[in-house]
Amino acid sequence: MGTYLRWDELKAYSSVGDALRTVRGVRVQCNQQTFECFAVMARTPQCQPTWWIDGVEVHSFHENTPIRDIYGIEVYRGAGEIPGEYAGSNAGCGVIVMWTKSRPFRVSP
Repeated sequence: MGTYLRWDELKAYSSVGDALRTVRGVRVQCNQQTFECFAVMARTPQCQPTWWIDGVEVHSFHENTPIRDIYGIEVYRGAGEIPGEYAGSNAGCGVIVMWTKSRPFRVSP
Protein backbone atom coordinates (compact mmCIF):
# COMPACT_ATOMS: atom_id res chain seq x y z
CA MET A 1 0.00 0.00 0.00
CA GLY A 2 1.05 3.59 -0.32
CA THR A 3 1.92 5.70 -3.33
CA TYR A 4 5.20 5.44 -5.21
CA LEU A 5 6.80 7.91 -7.60
CA ARG A 6 9.72 6.53 -9.60
CA TRP A 7 12.63 8.47 -11.10
CA ASP A 8 11.13 8.39 -14.59
CA GLU A 9 7.84 9.85 -13.30
CA LEU A 10 9.61 12.53 -11.24
CA LYS A 11 11.17 14.10 -14.33
CA ALA A 12 7.86 15.89 -15.01
CA TYR A 13 8.14 17.98 -11.80
CA SER A 14 10.45 20.83 -10.77
CA SER A 15 10.46 20.21 -7.01
CA VAL A 16 9.51 17.64 -4.38
CA GLY A 17 6.54 19.80 -3.40
CA ASP A 18 5.21 19.76 -6.96
CA ALA A 19 5.40 15.96 -7.02
CA LEU A 20 3.73 15.59 -3.60
CA ARG A 21 0.86 17.84 -4.67
CA THR A 22 -0.15 15.14 -7.18
CA VAL A 23 -0.50 12.42 -4.53
CA ARG A 24 -4.07 11.84 -3.40
CA GLY A 25 -4.46 12.62 0.31
CA VAL A 26 -1.39 14.88 0.54
CA ARG A 27 -1.52 18.67 0.83
CA VAL A 28 1.33 21.14 0.75
CA GLN A 29 0.57 24.01 3.12
CA CYS A 30 2.57 27.22 2.90
CA ASN A 31 3.07 29.87 5.57
CA GLN A 32 3.21 33.27 3.85
CA GLN A 33 4.89 34.92 6.86
CA THR A 34 7.87 32.55 7.03
CA PHE A 35 7.90 31.52 3.34
CA GLU A 36 7.99 27.85 4.33
CA CYS A 37 5.91 25.00 2.97
CA PHE A 38 5.15 21.68 4.63
CA ALA A 39 3.54 18.48 3.40
CA VAL A 40 0.61 17.21 5.51
CA MET A 41 -1.81 14.36 5.09
CA ALA A 42 -5.41 15.36 4.38
CA ARG A 43 -6.68 13.08 7.18
CA THR A 44 -4.34 14.59 9.79
CA PRO A 45 -3.58 18.19 8.75
CA GLN A 46 -2.72 19.17 12.33
CA CYS A 47 0.54 17.17 12.31
CA GLN A 48 3.39 16.72 9.87
CA PRO A 49 4.48 13.34 8.49
CA THR A 50 7.76 11.70 9.36
CA TRP A 51 10.44 12.01 6.66
CA TRP A 52 12.96 9.29 5.83
CA ILE A 53 15.83 10.09 3.46
CA ASP A 54 17.88 7.14 2.16
CA GLY A 55 16.72 4.96 5.07
CA VAL A 56 17.46 7.52 7.81
CA GLU A 57 14.76 9.38 9.72
CA VAL A 58 15.18 13.16 9.48
CA HIS A 59 13.38 15.89 11.38
CA SER A 60 13.12 18.45 8.63
CA PHE A 61 13.15 18.54 4.88
CA HIS A 62 12.62 21.39 2.48
CA GLU A 63 9.91 20.73 -0.10
CA ASN A 64 11.70 22.95 -2.65
CA THR A 65 14.49 20.41 -3.10
CA PRO A 66 15.22 20.03 -6.81
CA ILE A 67 13.60 16.91 -8.19
CA ARG A 68 16.76 15.99 -10.14
CA ASP A 69 18.35 14.96 -6.81
CA ILE A 70 15.57 12.44 -6.04
CA TYR A 71 15.47 8.85 -7.32
CA GLY A 72 12.15 7.81 -5.81
CA ILE A 73 9.43 8.85 -3.34
CA GLU A 74 7.18 6.63 -1.23
CA VAL A 75 4.15 8.19 0.48
CA TYR A 76 2.28 6.39 3.27
CA ARG A 77 -0.76 8.45 4.31
CA GLY A 78 -1.63 6.77 7.59
CA ALA A 79 -0.76 4.09 10.11
CA GLY A 80 -2.57 1.38 8.10
CA GLU A 81 -0.27 1.86 5.09
CA ILE A 82 3.10 2.19 6.81
CA PRO A 83 5.58 -0.72 6.60
CA GLY A 84 7.10 -1.83 9.90
CA GLU A 85 10.55 -0.37 9.18
CA TYR A 86 9.08 3.15 9.09
CA ALA A 87 6.60 2.78 11.96
CA GLY A 88 7.15 4.74 15.13
CA SER A 89 5.48 7.07 17.56
CA ASN A 90 4.86 9.74 14.88
CA ALA A 91 3.74 7.34 12.14
CA GLY A 92 0.07 8.23 12.66
CA CYS A 93 0.75 11.49 10.80
CA GLY A 94 2.01 9.61 7.75
CA VAL A 95 5.46 8.89 6.38
CA ILE A 96 7.27 10.22 3.32
CA VAL A 97 10.31 8.21 2.22
CA MET A 98 12.72 9.59 -0.34
CA TRP A 99 15.62 7.95 -2.07
CA THR A 100 18.31 10.23 -3.47
CA LYS A 101 20.80 9.80 -6.25
CA SER A 102 23.73 9.50 -3.90
CA ARG A 103 25.21 6.87 -6.22
CA PRO A 104 25.22 6.95 -10.01
CA PHE A 105 22.32 5.05 -11.55
CA ARG A 106 23.11 2.52 -14.29
CA VAL A 107 20.57 0.88 -16.51
CA SER A 108 21.21 -2.83 -17.05
CA PRO A 109 21.37 -3.91 -20.70
